[in-house]
Amino acid sequence: MAFLRRASAALSELSHAERDAWAAHAGRGGRLVVAYSGAVTTTPIMAAVALVARRAPKASIEVQRRSLPDQLDALARGDVDLGSSFMPTPPERQDLMVRLMKPMALMAWVHDTHPLAGRRTLSWSRLAQTRWVVLSERAETGFASWLEAHRLRASTALEVDALDAALELVRRGVATAILPDTPIVPAGVVRIPIRPAPRVDARALWSTPVQNPLTVLALEALGLA
Repeated sequence: MAFLRRASAALSELSHAERDAWAAHAGRGGRLVVAYSGAVTTTPIMAAVALVARRAPKASIEVQRRSLPDQLDALARGDVDLGSSFMPTPPERQDLMVRLMKPMALMAWVHDTHPLAGRRTLSWSRLAQTRWVVLSERAETGFASWLEAHRLRASTALEVDALDAALELVRRGVATAILPDTPIVPAGVVRIPIRPAPRVDARALWSTPVQNPLTVLALEALGLA
């Protein structure tokens, strides 16, 4: 009887393992590790993570913040399934697929009592007369340089290392933020489209060939599969 109980338990474990393996193969289970470089790339990556979480409720998902060089190393080792960066990747990686994600429009984020809050759109010349808070190079490598290259940098800018810090300064009425559009809008803050509207490009990167079905789901969410 003891043998039969142990054999039955072993068969049950084998059945569960087989079921989990099939679920992982179908994209309903398994593990997905996604990396993002900073605040600019957070929104599209989180959209992909949300879709995978809904379609694969048994999957284990890990979201990591890593610099671009760190992501490249992790992708080569297989420690990360899908990466993302605001900066272009080096061209020498033949095993790496790099694709532009959906362009993101920059928005002006202002306190709802700010004199500009009632505007339907804002021009860059008008924004230049206000104090900005921008993401630093540490928060999103290349973003501040991109603003400056496009002559969108204010001389009176405040620099912060995190998106929540930028939004908190806006919420306190200290400055106007120039940030990509995101679904996170604190109470007392409004977003205003900027005209003409430059768009910031973020890139998704992954190793080929793709072995993880969950990576395929994430790429589908990004419109890249």
